[in-house]
Parts: sequence; C-alpha cells; structure tokens
Amino acid sequence: MEPVDIEELIGRNLAPGDPEEKILRFFRTNRLPFEFDGQKRRYQSHWPTEEEDAIVESDIAIWVYVNEDGSFNKAIVEKVFTSL
Repeated sequence: MEPVDIEELIGRNLAPGDPEEKILRFFRTNRLPFEFDGQKRRYQSHWPTEEEDAIVESDIAIWVYVNEDGSFNKAIVEKVFTSL
C-alpha cells in the first residue's frame, strides 16, 4: 500500500472531531499496529513496504494526532527510510 492509498483510507474513515473509539477501530479494522504517545498526543503506526534494494529499508509512517479530548485532529503519512 502506497502513502496516497493510506491517506485515502484515513480520509474515508476518519474526520476531524471523530471520537477516540473510532480512531482505535480504524487501526484495528485495518490491522495496523499502533501505540499512543501521550506527550505528542498522537497515535503512531507503520506499514512495511517491500523494497528490492537490500541496502535501504522503508516503511510508511502513520501519525494520527488527537485533540486534548482524544478526538481526531489530523493525520500525517510519509515514507521513512533506514539503512541496513
């Protein structure tokens, strides 16, 4: 799944102000591993990508930011690289 596909998936399933329960259901329904960073008020997840290049690994990072009440604020999706 490419970053734009994940952004579209988020856009179809989450809207600003959606409650925490809907955010959690989004991650679980789409089988995305996640954790919550309370200091940054965001859920962090990733989607592994399969690259044929053995020198560099990449994942698609997913950050879902929440408001003080835990409701959905915004999401950021980007491809991140790590060297082996």
